[in-house]
Amino acid sequence: MTPEQLARKAKYAKQYRLLNKEKLDEYYREYYKEYHKKNYAEQSALHKKTGAYYCRGVVRYTIKQGRLLSLSENIVKCTDCENRAKVYDHRDYNKPLEVEAVCSSCNAKRGKAILKTGEPYKRKPRRKMCDIETLENV
Repeated sequence: MTPEQLARKAKYAKQYRLLNKEKLDEYYREYYKEYHKKNYAEQSALHKKTGAYYCRGVVRYTIKQGRLLSLSENIVKCTDCENRAKVYDHRDYNKPLEVEAVCSSCNAKRGKAILKTGEPYKRKPRRKMCDIETLENV
């Protein structure tokens, strides 16, 4: 396509969006509702099972404490290719703080990490309150 054709197409798309805002909003609302029903629950369960969910939380907390550099606020080089790092990569979910700063393309090239062994991480059960009858006189 020539630049003139691209400009005309972009102008038409903008006009269409302005004239059909409600219709497009409804369409996207329904689309994303279905998308999240299918994908979010599956991915969330997978991340919790593999340990990725827990490890990402540990890394976030460590960044907040200042023990790891925030990659969005600091310029850190990728350990593989020397480009700017975008994410911290876990090679083993059994070791949540053993991470390397890598760019997005190197992260994709590295592939999946070693999955967590053992039971999935679960919250500790809440302590139950004692019944008043069971307590002895103090």
